[in-house]
Amino acid sequence: MIGRLFPPAVETEIAGLNDEWSGLLPAEEDSVRQALPKRRQDFALGRVCARLALARLGTPNFESRQFSVLPSGGMAVGVPDLARLVGRFSITPTHVLTGAVRPAHAAAIASV
Repeated sequence: MIGRLFPPAVETEIAGLNDEWSGLLPAEEDSVRQALPKRRQDFALGRVCARLALARLGTPNFESRQFSVLPSGGMAVGVPDLARLVGRFSITPTHVLTGAVRPAHAAAIASV
């Protein structure tokens, strides 16, 4: 659904705020340890969506489902290729939306 809003080079993912999520990796947990449950859920769903979009871009450690950490600030541990990607996420009252793209197409999501 959201993917139709962007050029084909942009990988997107959407999750409802009531969707199940598998939790956070230990290093990500540190970023929201003191957060309220709503913030923890938003943070976790954002990372679930980002991992799925990154996997579709063929990013190592995401494509193989041996997920790397996506802590606050966006620098993934052990994924040098991630520094060459651009990603955005947004939280609405009902959904978390993510988009990821290679830099050559970054303008496609830069203003989102």
